[in-house]
Amino acid sequence: MRPTKESRYEVILNWSSVDEAFIADVPELLGCRADGKTRKEAAENIEVVIREWIESAKKLRRSIPKPKIDFAISDEKALEFVRKALKKHHKKSRLGVDLMISEDLVRQSDGWLIVIVNPSKEPKRNYDFYDLLAQAEEELSSQDLKIRLLPVLPG
Repeated sequence: MRPTKESRYEVILNWSSVDEAFIADVPELLGCRADGKTRKEAAENIEVVIREWIESAKKLRRSIPKPKIDFAISDEKALEFVRKALKKHHKKSRLGVDLMISEDLVRQSDGWLIVIVNPSKEPKRNYDFYDLLAQAEEELSSQDLKIRLLPVLPG
């Protein structure tokens, strides 16, 4: 099932003993809350409330914040994009060594994904390695992907 535009907003679900219900809160949309007897019900209700919040904001001509996780992708998909970008630019480079991509990814709270890349051995010129990563990162950025490449040299 493809996520709706509404479901791309961060939703925080908590149990409220005072209300004896699950409370769904959307931090990006001030005052956007829903409840339900179950997690599922609260999640379904918040989708409706988000839509209504956005419709009201449009009618009042207020700005609508973009979802902060709008471009979040799975780690597997991110690695696929990184491999393609590196492969494309590696062919053009004069690096002369293989690249290794760490499977241990770091996802930051602001939505950025950090991918560690290191050469299989010390390159003749470190500049070529950094230049290759910069080109690949630029390509990822042009696709609106929030992925940063972290270079790690052997040694």
